[in-house]
Amino acid sequence: MERIATIKRITKLLEKREKYDITVEENHNFFANNILVHNSCLKGHEGVFARSHALPTKEPWYDHLKGVYYSKLSVLKPNYWIFGENTFAIHSIEYTEMESYFYIFAIYDTDTNTWLSYDDMVAEAKRIDIPTVPLLFRGTVMDMAWVNKWMDKYMKGQFSLLGGPLEGFVLRIADAIPGDKFQEFVAKYVREGHVQTSKHWKVNWKPQKLKVD
Repeated sequence: MERIATIKRITKLLEKREKYDITVEENHNFFANNILVHNSCLKGHEGVFARSHALPTKEPWYDHLKGVYYSKLSVLKPNYWIFGENTFAIHSIEYTEMESYFYIFAIYDTDTNTWLSYDDMVAEAKRIDIPTVPLLFRGTVMDMAWVNKWMDKYMKGQFSLLGGPLEGFVLRIADAIPGDKFQEFVAKYVREGHVQTSKHWKVNWKPQKLKVD
């Protein structure tokens, strides 16, 4: 069902124009039905938030990210909400090639109610010296046949650029996205049976290991 839903979403995306400059990045959670469903958010000058924006998170596996946040506070723009993957704790996949515990995948500008274009997001990530999630493909997509072929290629025996199995991917247009149009221009696919642990990872959680050069 996840793949069917993704195909329907991508089909609608491709119907918007004759062609798109798109990017495909390694998987992360995303924005749906006006609810931010994500891994982590560096919310302007307000703090570090998890899936709820009611209060800053207090979970111990966010302590490292809080350190990153406060070390960058002087250069963070108050109108930018920086969304990313907090990879400090091991969930279903233990990565072996990570060089950071936080990877940016989207930035929302509260002043303009706009999600930054891919290039602007990368530029801002470089400015504040935080890496972005791995980019798997960037180019023009004309039809669903190509998308299906690409999905088959990358979900059969492919490995993440961070080491370990490929969890999935997110396809988005490279242009900036209006805040109320996010669902029209973003699609997500997750590997079948992604959660493969018998217990919830929080029960006896442990940190990931960073790559040692």
